[in-house]
Amino acid sequence: MTAGSVSQAGPAAGGAAVTAQAARQTHARIVQVLRGLLTARHRSPLDPAFAAAYREFIALFEQYQRELLESEHRVPSCGPGCTACCGHWVEDVNSFEVEMIAERLRRRHPECVAAIVAACRRDMAAMEGLDRDMGAAGGGEPLDRVDRLLNAFYALRRPCPLLTGERLCLVYDVRPLTCRVYYSFSPPSRCDPGCADEGDVPTCLVDLEESASALLDELHGRYDRFDNDTSLRSVLVACLAPGAGDAGTEGGP
Repeated sequence: MTAGSVSQAGPAAGGAAVTAQAARQTHARIVQVLRGLLTARHRSPLDPAFAAAYREFIALFEQYQRELLESEHRVPSCGPGCTACCGHWVEDVNSFEVEMIAERLRRRHPECVAAIVAACRRDMAAMEGLDRDMGAAGGGEPLDRVDRLLNAFYALRRPCPLLTGERLCLVYDVRPLTCRVYYSFSPPSRCDPGCADEGDVPTCLVDLEESASALLDELHGRYDRFDNDTSLRSVLVACLAPGAGDAGTEGGP
C-alpha cells in the first residue's frame, strides 16, 4: 500500500483554501489544549479533569482531520463495520491512552476483560514466533525487518482483541490516536492483507503536525509506567491482568 500524510502545503483555491486555513486554526487550538494538559500536571490520566480536556482535544483533532480531508477533496471509504485495519499489530500507543482504555474496559465491560487479556497474550506469542522465525532467517536492515514483521502479523488476519463479534470496537471513542490517523480511499476489499504489497491501494495518514506531536510525546513520558512499551496488546496486559496496578485515581473515561 502507499501511504502519506495529508498536507496543508501546496496550492489551494476557493473553498479548499478556506478549509485549509480552518485546519491551521484548529491545529493551533489543539496545541493550546495540549499545553494546558501539560501545565495542569494532573496526577493521573484518569483524573476527571484530564479526561475532560482530552475529550476536547479529540473533538478538535477529528475536526482538524475533516478540514484537511475536505481541503484535499478526499473522501475516505472507512465506515462502521469495516475492520480491515484492525488486524494490524498496534504500535505507538501513548501511555495515557492505554490507561483510559483499560479503565473503560474495567468499568463498562468487566465481563470481557479476561478474554481480552487472553487474546492479547495469544497475539503476543504469535508475534514472538514470527520474530524468532525472521531472526533465524537473517538478512535485511533493522527497519526493513520491522516492516516485514508487522506485515507478517497482519497476514495472520488476527482480529483486534477489542473488537466485538459484530465487528465493532469496544472502546471506539477512546481508541488510540494511531488507530485514528489511518484512512483508506479504496473499496474495503482492497484493504485486505492480500493487497498489502500492491501499489495501487491509496491510503493516507491524517496526523498532527510536529508542534502537537512533540507535546503528545511529552505527555506520554509524564504518565508512562510501562518502560516506554507502546504496543497496545502488551501494555493492555500490563494494565488488566490479575494483580496489575492501575493509575491510582478516581473517575475515568
